[in-house]
Amino acid sequence: MKLKLYFLLIVVLLWFKASFAQTKSAGLNSFSIGYGLGTWGGSVIIIGELEPNYTRAITGPVYLKYEKAISGKIGFGVNFSYADYEMGYSYYDPYPDYYSKSDTYSTFSVLARFNMYFPSSEGFEPYVGVGLGYRYAKMTYETGRGYLNSYTIIDSPMGFEASIGTRIYFTDNFGMYVEFGAAKSLLQTGLTYKF
Repeated sequence: MKLKLYFLLIVVLLWFKASFAQTKSAGLNSFSIGYGLGTWGGSVIIIGELEPNYTRAITGPVYLKYEKAISGKIGFGVNFSYADYEMGYSYYDPYPDYYSKSDTYSTFSVLARFNMYFPSSEGFEPYVGVGLGYRYAKMTYETGRGYLNSYTIIDSPMGFEASIGTRIYFTDNFGMYVEFGAAKSLLQTGLTYKF
């Protein structure tokens, strides 16, 4: 019991000390460009590799972000993201000689973004963020077996993301960012510039 109490006391003291640390400067703008890893659509596409004559192509997700710091702890901005997944396979069949199938999933979103910053040290800006806005997603399925059959599914136009991340600056203005959470990808990283 005493060990838990000491641990809790240490955590509270460290949090209290960190609350007086540096926060983001109000009025600064930041622009970021990044790439996502661990996409949901990409994971599904990899499963199809067991099919004969399988092909796949994954683009993105690619992220463009702009943010303006309103205060030392709050920033508002806009996020744009785009991703495209394609998979297909074909094989010989006695009737009608050839069969092919392809699936394409394209999506983009434009979200208003809110970030809340935690106390930080020089060149290190941890934050938690949420975004809400417009999302477009389209799934197209085509088969060819002597005829072409295709259909398209369009998802809900409401877009949402929630993530935790940090910016790490190598110079006064240039650095990188890393985010983890529920977005077009589980993990995203890229370059950032503040001005």
